[in-house]
Amino acid sequence: MVSTNTPLISVIVTAYKVERFLDECIDSILCQTYRNLEIILVDDGSPDRIPEMCDRWSERDERIRVIHKKNGGCSSAKNAGVAAVRGEYIGFVDGDDYIAPEFYETLLTCLLETDSDIVQIGMQRVDEEGKILSYVIPEAATYNSYEALECLGLDNGIFIMNSLSLSKKKVFDNIIFPEGKVCEDAAMAHVMYMNADKLTVLSGDLYRYRIVNNSIMHAKPSIRSLDIVEALYNRFRDYENMGYTGLLSDTCNIAKNKLWMLAKIPISTVEERLRREEIIHMYRYMYKHTPDKKSVQCTLCYLSPRLYNWLKVILKR
Repeated sequence: MVSTNTPLISVIVTAYKVERFLDECIDSILCQTYRNLEIILVDDGSPDRIPEMCDRWSERDERIRVIHKKNGGCSSAKNAGVAAVRGEYIGFVDGDDYIAPEFYETLLTCLLETDSDIVQIGMQRVDEEGKILSYVIPEAATYNSYEALECLGLDNGIFIMNSLSLSKKKVFDNIIFPEGKVCEDAAMAHVMYMNADKLTVLSGDLYRYRIVNNSIMHAKPSIRSLDIVEALYNRFRDYENMGYTGLLSDTCNIAKNKLWMLAKIPISTVEERLRREEIIHMYRYMYKHTPDKKSVQCTLCYLSPRLYNWLKVILKR
């Protein structure tokens, strides 16, 4: 148990078109067994009732502060939230998700006892009504900074979701989520791990990740979905600059796996075609600068990404 003389945790909640779920989200944070929280609600210019809902919640509990801003996307909302924090520790909860009552007490207790910079835990995937769809429960482990970066190479979602973690404020030094892009957590995960000395993973499922059918994360692939390849390309370049050559191959391989979307994304404008070619160029850079032996799949994807992905679609039928 954490003592009553406790540090402040800043919980950032980004909200855009989630009015159906926001009350449950906020209520789950206010009902935490750990009480010394500030909740920063970031209304990202939502065109529905979100602005008034946020204001109403701030009137009910003095721990809640509200930021109203012009719509700029999830990255922009997270940047606004991080800039406003007053706490020693930072956590995120998406506005359509919710958390178990002991979520932050469990993470903070572990963080203090292990002197970690980041503590992560697993989740339950739930549907729009809160029915459990699946469990994601990681193995308990402790990693140094480089080992945590190696875990990113496994392409395990546990290691890129900010909402599953509690971090010391220093972890967010020089962190700016890429505005105008999706997959912002994947874009910044490696930078956070470079800022950390120690990462601890707990075996548990205290986060409730809601699968919303019309959300960005679960919509049909579009040209914006390829932002993940750009995020991996930037990660690859950072590894090059740091001399982390042992991490390049896994990063290139993940990028190859993400390029399956090329076969399903409709291209109808000049801008979309140019973006597709830009993404292909990024992958080819990673392939050419990976020092390890490449797989046949990586090579085929390098020679003809569209043919490679067309073959994948055909073979899956």
